[in-house]
Amino acid sequence: MAEERPLASLTVGIPGLVSVDTANVRVDDVTHDSRDAGPGVIFAAIKGLTVDGHEFVLQAAEAGSPAVVVERRVAIDIPQIVVSDSRTAMAHLAATVHGRPADTLTMIGVTGTNGKTTVSAMCEAILSKAGKPVGIVGTLGARLSGEPIPLERTTPESTDLQRLLAAMRTRGVDNVIMEVSSHAMELGRVDAICFDVAAFTNLSQDHLDFHGDMDSYFAAKRKLFEPERCTSAVVNISDKAGRRLAGEIKVPTTTVGLARDADVSAVIVHQSDTGSEFDIVEGGVPTRIALPLAGSFNVENAAIAYAICRYLSVEAATIAEGLGSLEPIPGRMQLVSARAEIAVIVDYAHTPAAVETVVNAARSMTVGRVLVVLGAGGDRDHRKRPAMGSSAATYADLTIVTTDNPRSEDPTAIASAVAQGARSVQGATVEVVLDRIDAIRYAIAAAEPGDVVLILGRGHEQGQEVKGNVIPLSDADVAATALHDLGRLS
Repeated sequence: MAEERPLASLTVGIPGLVSVDTANVRVDDVTHDSRDAGPGVIFAAIKGLTVDGHEFVLQAAEAGSPAVVVERRVAIDIPQIVVSDSRTAMAHLAATVHGRPADTLTMIGVTGTNGKTTVSAMCEAILSKAGKPVGIVGTLGARLSGEPIPLERTTPESTDLQRLLAAMRTRGVDNVIMEVSSHAMELGRVDAICFDVAAFTNLSQDHLDFHGDMDSYFAAKRKLFEPERCTSAVVNISDKAGRRLAGEIKVPTTTVGLARDADVSAVIVHQSDTGSEFDIVEGGVPTRIALPLAGSFNVENAAIAYAICRYLSVEAATIAEGLGSLEPIPGRMQLVSARAEIAVIVDYAHTPAAVETVVNAARSMTVGRVLVVLGAGGDRDHRKRPAMGSSAATYADLTIVTTDNPRSEDPTAIASAVAQGARSVQGATVEVVLDRIDAIRYAIAAAEPGDVVLILGRGHEQGQEVKGNVIPLSDADVAATALHDLGRLS
């Protein structure tokens, strides 16, 4: 339990501070969830999309919270910190309460539409090979030196994040790799953190239900590269938005990618459904990499990870060793079985550009056909659904439209929009099989030796969200069972 101290001492440097009541308080934590309020825990009242946290100040006070963060004074006898923006204020307050853990950790932030999880996993493998204690925060949860910690979202709320970073510091972690989502940037989740390295993977249509348009989406990503948020950058200029970003930001930047004019460029030597062999060229010196992940886009991801780790003074040979020992990443170009007569791959691709990229990668792996199983998530950007269908059908031999996570929406309506886009492609072969398990089995049964079956959209997810319920469902497990049941294993 922390000692009592003046409330004002906790609020020094908080942006937008309007006033702070005179009080001595004992504080151990900060929360934005009134259910977690109590003795030693300051409650921050956040105005959300549907709920205003100011309505729960009384509940927090009754639970024993020593103070509250508010954007307007509340008629209740409890010390109040009045600010212009509660989200920003609680991030800085949480950082202070937990001893500003990010200041003593090497912080690596990875942003972009696709590839964040893969780049993070690559960096984790490299840094572990270099003997550096590492923590990871992202879509697959958090890990402390390999120990998993579940998370509700890609980038946790600032209160949860600062608490997690403090735990990582206590556990001896030196380096933290974080996926930084565009939502996180807009909602202040990584405020009060200055990253040692910020990396950009790519940008394509996604989350427009939140951002409104692509310019706003780009602007949200770009915020991570402001001088007060990072001290150096790694940017993939194989991507059009990355090239634009590299020309705009003011921090020291290493450009990477398949582009020959990149500071760190990748030259592909050989590719297959089990991986890629390529040279990373830095300063004219090549380093040969054997990566056990398929797809040229994963070569780009590896180049990003290479440049990040070079910033952290890891030797090129160690990076090559780390990338070569990379374990399969759940739902990221995940080969279901090496014993199958067909290649069945599960991937998280859930945007038009990602679908196109993954299908094209599969095309380069085989002289056979490419069969794609995909749907689109409910309660998300409706505009990308037809585009996802057309992206698949343009490059696949057979597109099987199915249900993804319909959430509160009608699965039939979602599938209809995806199928409409797929059928707009001249000469496309499109089937609709609404039940996802049936769709996966249908694709595996229809595949011939040498074909590639891609199961896209849900990746690592272990449950399907339907009408407020989560039904256990793993695409990889369903595919593995189908391969066995249908006699497709050698």
